[in-house]
Amino acid sequence: LMNFEKIERAGHVLYMCLDSLPDPSVASAIGALALADQAARAGMRYNLGGYRRIALFVDEVSNVINQPLIEILNKGAEGGIFTTCAMQTLADLAKRLGSEDAARMALGNLNNLIALRSKDRPTQDFVVETFGKTAIHTMRVGLSSGADAHLGDFSSSYSTQLSESFEEMVPADVLGKLPNLQYFASVSGGRIIKGRFPILDPDPPSSSGTEWNDRKLAAGGLHQRTVAAHRYCQRRVELPHACRAGARRPARSARRGCAGCSA
Repeated sequence: LMNFEKIERAGHVLYMCLDSLPDPSVASAIGALALADQAARAGMRYNLGGYRRIALFVDEVSNVINQPLIEILNKGAEGGIFTTCAMQTLADLAKRLGSEDAARMALGNLNNLIALRSKDRPTQDFVVETFGKTAIHTMRVGLSSGADAHLGDFSSSYSTQLSESFEEMVPADVLGKLPNLQYFASVSGGRIIKGRFPILDPDPPSSSGTEWNDRKLAAGGLHQRTVAAHRYCQRRVELPHACRAGARRPARSARRGCAGCSA
């Protein structure tokens, strides 16, 4: 017979498959009970201290989130519990908690945000708000000349205009166009990251197989597209820690630099 205290002291890993697809009600009830027990355990750890770190991962958090989990998000780090939550859209969380304000309050307890492709507009707006805005410099150059029939009557003019505007660091429409496994992230300390998760194959086929050759060709194509996107970022926007790959480049702009792109 095991409980959270025994699992913690022995350094075990507990994986709970709630099977919420066929029966979400039962899965939600079991998940809520487990999270309530874990919240009580977090309070005991905070009062007594001297326990090892716990990593809590909650997938499809909109199915099981409750007040104990919110308390863990809010105060769990003081008891050595560090939580990672995964969800689809902001609307799913708002439906579970009753309002969008309650959903935003729960998400406000998370220090880091990793955003993959999302088609939901409220979710995109939340991500854009989290990333904030940045200064964009635009230079416009004008050149004109004229002449008439008289010899020596010639005129010309040259003008340069430099303007600055504040725009979203990551445009909302870009979030809906991200390729598979690519993401934007806002991590503790204010750093903005553009990255891509690698695909790990522990047992690749032999190098002579057709499947392996197809994978190498696919990987080469993905690398070429990634390099092209990175070069486009360098021409698109001057940011210290982010890029806006995939966004449409405005006409007659001189936006350069992308020091933080890790794509």
